Amino acid sequence: MINDRFIELKFKTPLPVGLKTGDVLENKTWNPTFTMRGCNFEKHRARNIVLKTPLPILIENNDFSSHMSAVFFRGETYYWFESGNVENVTIRNNRFRDCASSGMEHAVLLVTPRLGKTFDDTILYDRNIVFENNLIETFDNRIVWADQVDRLIFRNNTIKQTKSFETQWTDAHLFDFRHCRNVEISGNTYEGGHRKFVLADEATKETLKVENNKGF
Repeated sequence: MINDRFIELKFKTPLPVGLKTGDVLENKTWNPTFTMRGCNFEKHRARNIVLKTPLPILIENNDFSSHMSAVFFRGETYYWFESGNVENVTIRNNRFRDCASSGMEHAVLLVTPRLGKTFDDTILYDRNIVFENNLIETFDNRIVWADQVDRLIFRNNTIKQTKSFETQWTDAHLFDFRHCRNVEISGNTYEGGHRKFVLADEATKETLKVENNKGF
């Protein structure tokens, strides 16, 4: 330790070829597994949970209500330098009630890394997110908004449109994907009048599966 901002590292083996000033290192041995079960969030002002660990994450049997996104994954190598990616996430058997009501653009599940300007924004960042068997009661349209994810499964969920508030983002799609691969939307039920369902860029479309859904 040098001080509260700096440490000196010594490596036993040569550094990777191409490593340069400005690159970011993460201590992969200093990350937790995370389980959240049976919790209740009532009209939380910001995001309900912001999670960042590559080890297993389990979120089940909770009741979410937030003014921003209920579940937010944001790897950050731009300003705070506080986190890396997620690699093993299960979100199941939860209830989401009228989330993202602040007037800012959010979603029930938002995955969007905030990376340095030199980072290639087409490189896949977060991985292996499974969102299943959840109940989503929503006045607005954005359910999943994801960027740079490899394998995102959204299956067997029920989405019900409410009239708790006036819809804020009338042109938004339920699902919005950019620079993703291996996205699957299957076995879900939608009850509502919105008619914009899936928006995906060309890179995402190559491996996108949307099948066996009711209502869209």
